[in-house]
Formats: sequence, C-alpha cells, structure tokens
Amino acid sequence: MSTIIQSELQDFTRDLLTATGGLVEWPEDEPMGEAMVTTDVAQLLQSRSEAFALTVPPVSGGLSISLGGEFLDLASKVLEAKIPRLASFDYIERQPKKGDFQKMVEDAFSWNNVRIKFKQALPASTEYHVWYFHSTLKADDIWEGLLTVSINSQTMVPVNLPDLDHDDSVKPRFTSGEVITHEKTLSLACDLAQEKLLVESESFLQRTEQRRKRDHKRLRDYYDSLRKEAGAVNKRTKIVPDPEDVANKERAVALELRRKLAEMDERYAMHGALTPLTLQRVFLPTVAIEVTVQRKQAMKDYLIYWNPLLKSVEPLACHRCQHSTYSPSFTNDTVLASCPRCWAK
Repeated sequence: MSTIIQSELQDFTRDLLTATGGLVEWPEDEPMGEAMVTTDVAQLLQSRSEAFALTVPPVSGGLSISLGGEFLDLASKVLEAKIPRLASFDYIERQPKKGDFQKMVEDAFSWNNVRIKFKQALPASTEYHVWYFHSTLKADDIWEGLLTVSINSQTMVPVNLPDLDHDDSVKPRFTSGEVITHEKTLSLACDLAQEKLLVESESFLQRTEQRRKRDHKRLRDYYDSLRKEAGAVNKRTKIVPDPEDVANKERAVALELRRKLAEMDERYAMHGALTPLTLQRVFLPTVAIEVTVQRKQAMKDYLIYWNPLLKSVEPLACHRCQHSTYSPSFTNDTVLASCPRCWAK
C-alpha cells in the first residue's frame, strides 16, 4: 500500500476516534500509535479494552489500520453509530458586500426577449444544502466514487460551492428542536448526482464497453470457425458433408453463440448505486436581489443571490432540467426560466 494511502488512513482514524470522544497519540512518521476510546466505541471496534495500539501490520491486542483485514468494516460501524448524517454550519467571516448589484446582474446574465426591472437588494442568511453521495458501478469490474452536490435551498439553484471542510470560518450551528425539511433538495441532488456519476465514471464505462466488444469479437470469431469447420470437406477422406448435417450443426453453433453472447452481456451489464451519506446545511450571509421579469404581458418576480464564497451572483435554475443558466429564456404566459438546451427542444 502506498505511503499516501497509508497517511490518509491514519488521518482518517485519528479524526474518527477523536470525533467519537477518544484520544489518539500517533506521530506522523511513526509505524505505531495509541488510542483510548469510550466503552461503546471499543465494543464497535471489537476491542477488549478501551486502550489499544494502532498499527499498520497486525499486532496482538491492536487495531491494524489498513485496507485489508477488518478495519474498514469496523470503522463503518463506528461511522454509522456515532457520526451524525446531518450537520448545520454558519459561515461567519465574510459579510455581504456593498456594491451595485443591479450592474452585477446585468453583467452576469444574458436576458433573451424579456424586460428586467431591478426592485431591491437586501442582506439575507441563506441556507445551502451540501449533499454527499457514495456511488458505485459494477460490471465485470467495480468503480467507486464520492460525489458532492450543493444547492441553494431557497431558489433550488445548483451551485459549485468550494470545499468548506477545513475552512476555519465555518462554525457549527446548534439547531436543537428545529424542524428540517430537505426532501426537495435531496430529490434534485440525486438527479444531479446521477449525471455527475456518468461524467466522472466515463473512462470506466468506456473501458468496460471496449472489453465487452473485444470479448464479443473473440466469441464470434471462435464460433464462426466452428461453423466453417462444419461445412468443410474432410481433407483425409475427401468426403463431402451431408447438407442436412451441415445445416443442423450450423444451427447448433448459432444457438450456442447466442447463449454465450447473452451470458457475456449479463456479465458486463452495468449496475449502479447512489447512496446519500451526509447532508451539510451551510448558512451564508448573502444578498437577495429581487428582479421582475416581463415576457410580453406576463410578469414574474425572481430572487437572484449574491454568494460570498463565489464572490458573484448565482444563476437561475431551468424549470425543466433544473440545471443552472446565466442565459435564460422565458415562457410566454408563466414566465418560467429555461436553459438554452431545453429552450431549443
């Protein structure tokens, strides 16, 4: 196992045990460390004692931190039982900026066949949902990945928020007793994560399809040679095979080829899974910019947010595919925003 992967495993172990109330002493360059955990965590790790050694190779009475053995299964039990799937955070450092928000909107967007009226811009605290998904694709081989989807929960606009996991400006928000609704963003996040899954696994899908075609060709070549052999003249006896026998053998070869190809297609059939792991609710100090969009005689109000992390205004969401767009077109009567791809259909 590479030193990079081993270092990441050690960091993960240190963070996991510390987050569950334990203490870890494991210097970066040392092969062994020590841990002390709570009784329930020790039971989840199948340890006889709350204090034990952390090692790379297996040691009696210690926990071997490696990709082999039981470590990943044991760690998943601790994660499932002790680490919350939902957390809320405030981003406290960057405050809403002052500026010409009307000009920001005008510069960012291309408005197609509509009139825009700027109404007002007000400071706001906006909740963003950052969903984490574990994704897998299985055929004759396996592909796995971690996918992230961020959504403005007010406008349902997908945005590309930067990684906030190690940002000191992110502080936990205590939300005891708060009613949390996230079904809408989860549904949208699942759709977007499926699309990201296909993009990020593209090379894996291509390699799998290339192997399937290669093996198809080998099978067809092999059974084609059998078919030709069935109708060939016996070189030793010079006997010409009976046409009916040849036809029967060719039918048998064709049936067997179809059966083998079906078995091969089943082996290469792609099975995917997308599992939501965690939800981060991030509250950002934004600016809500209210505009009125007029399409012919119909009008509709929209909120466009200035985002302190992106340092720009956010796009609108297409009402059909939910993708983000800075070049929306609008329906005549309902003034619903459409991205260029959906508008062209």
